Amino acid sequence: MPKKGYKQTRKHRRKNREARIKEWQNPKHRKHMSDIHKGQHSSPQTEIKKGQHLSPNTEFKKNKHYSQKTEFKKGEFLGDKHPFWKGGTYKTPQGYIYIYKPNHPFCRKQFYVLEHRLVTEKHLCRYLTSTEVVHHINGNPSDNRIKNLMLFENNAEHIKYHSKNKNRKVPEEIKGAKAMGA
Repeated sequence: MPKKGYKQTRKHRRKNREARIKEWQNPKHRKHMSDIHKGQHSSPQTEIKKGQHLSPNTEFKKNKHYSQKTEFKKGEFLGDKHPFWKGGTYKTPQGYIYIYKPNHPFCRKQFYVLEHRLVTEKHLCRYLTSTEVVHHINGNPSDNRIKNLMLFENNAEHIKYHSKNKNRKVPEEIKGAKAMGA
C-alpha cells in the first residue's frame, strides 16, 4: 500500500485511465451503468424507485421541500404573510425609502419601488419612464414632499443641473426639469 500523501506518477495515471477506458468499452458494463442512470437497478437490495428516498421522513413531493417536518410551500410567505413583515416599507442606509408594490411595472426584484418616484407618478397621473430622474431639491432623500421633488427627462439633464447649481440651494428653471409643487 502506498504511503500517505503518495503522488501518482504519469505512468500510474496513464495505467488507471486505460483501465477505465477498457471498462467503458465493455458492453456489459455500459448496459449496467445505463440501467442505473435510468433507475433500473439489477440488485434487489439496492432497488430504489424513481422519486423515492431511502428515509420515510424524506418523501419526495414536487415543488415542496423534501422533509415533511419543514415542508415549504412556494409563495406561502410572500408580502404581509411573512413573519418578518414590517408594513411594506424600508429605508436604505443612504436615506431612500422603498415601498412594497408588487404590481408596479418598474418594481425591483423584491417588488419594491422608491417612494419619491411613486409620489411623482401620483402627482403627474402617469408612470415615470425608466430614463426619467427624480431629484430632491433640499438633498434629503427621505423628504418626499411634492414641493421638494424635481423631475428630469434623463440623467444627463440631472447632471447638467448639478454642474450649473453647485453652490445654489434654490433651483432655477432649466430645460428638461419640471418643478413639482411650485
